[in-house]
Amino acid sequence: MMLRPRSIRARLTLWHAGILAAIVTAFSSAIFFFVRARLIDELDARLDREIAIIERTYRDDPGELREAESRAGIKLFEVVEDGALVYQTADWGQLQLDAAPAAARPRSAAMSWSPSEHQAYRIHTVPGPGHRISVAADESPLRDALRTLARLALAERDLERALRHLDHLTEFEPFDSDVHRDLFGVLLAAGRRSEAAR
Repeated sequence: MMLRPRSIRARLTLWHAGILAAIVTAFSSAIFFFVRARLIDELDARLDREIAIIERTYRDDPGELREAESRAGIKLFEVVEDGALVYQTADWGQLQLDAAPAAARPRSAAMSWSPSEHQAYRIHTVPGPGHRISVAADESPLRDALRTLARLALAERDLERALRHLDHLTEFEPFDSDVHRDLFGVLLAAGRRSEAAR
């Protein structure tokens, strides 16, 4: 049995509240996806600039690649020529970025890769004639910003928006226990116990 308000005033108030909730949810979702796209675009643009610097240095004098690391401040890159490593930054090897999936690295598009649960890097690889240049950047600040947006939605008790943000983060970080713990808490708060049990 469904309770229906009898007065027109109560019905109009409920309709207005529902429409306002839908508008606020649509607006906040649009902001989230806009911010996410801008953050990723800015990170990709930075990687493109770094690739251009390394490409120019490699063309002019491959022996000066060490200078790109110290002068330009590019900490994560490697250059491979005909399958042989020409130069690799110390941080690249230390963070095991050379273990990124080989099938994804020859493309010229940027990709996200997580060598462990608490690390995430955006890797951009550009193949050239006889060589390949790969540059990486830490993706943690971007993910922290997305996580903050999800927590703000949760603080406003907008559980559906928080669920969308956290679902999106699980696409980024499928094995991150913190994201799954947050998602589990929101599912329980939203009364979706069956989904939380999965």
